[in-house]
Amino acid sequence: MLLPINGFTQTEENYSAWYALILNYRINDKFNLKNEVHIRRTNFHEDWQQLTLRPSLNYQPNNVVEVTFGLTHSKNFNPVLNFNEDNLWEQLTFHQRWGISAFRHRFRLEQRLIHQTVFMEDGIFATDGTDYQGRVRYKFSWFVPVIKISDNKKMVINVSEELGMNIFTGIVPKYLNFNRIHLGLIYQILHKLLLEMGYDDSYSPRGASNFSRNHVLQTTLTYQIR
Repeated sequence: MLLPINGFTQTEENYSAWYALILNYRINDKFNLKNEVHIRRTNFHEDWQQLTLRPSLNYQPNNVVEVTFGLTHSKNFNPVLNFNEDNLWEQLTFHQRWGISAFRHRFRLEQRLIHQTVFMEDGIFATDGTDYQGRVRYKFSWFVPVIKISDNKKMVINVSEELGMNIFTGIVPKYLNFNRIHLGLIYQILHKLLLEMGYDDSYSPRGASNFSRNHVLQTTLTYQIR
């Protein structure tokens, strides 16, 4: 739904539900494998928005620094024509502690291949080749335990903000791709199983005078296989 602002700017409001399953497999004390499955629905859960698979290899030499290399495959659902995106990404994460709180700074560099949609004859759209885009992402997260369930179980508040910037050449960001604010509550269901439920407010420019705002109810399950 598009809403005019001051007679010029238009905002597209979306109401979505995102579900994620994250599986971790620890190879040894420093290396672990991770796979993420993201199922995203929109229009009050009536329509598909995105389906994503994101495997990665993580190296953590100590409690402060973590280095990650990963792949992402996404199927994006569009009223005109569905299209795919494949990307490679490299990530550097710093972990901090302050009293009972924990902080996380995550820097990610993505090399994106996005399938292009073109208009054909008779009103038909089709995919024709791919377009390369670079993107840099920074995410700040703050974790605060609020309720102690037992000696080994706590409820934790997660407050985070992530900023994505597009890159055309080199490594210098050019303009905003998205800004996402998250507020969630994490609960340890079992020793190796975490549940997080929260709300995302995501903003994305769509041109000089248009932007998209996505209100998201998010549910994430994280399981430590080994």
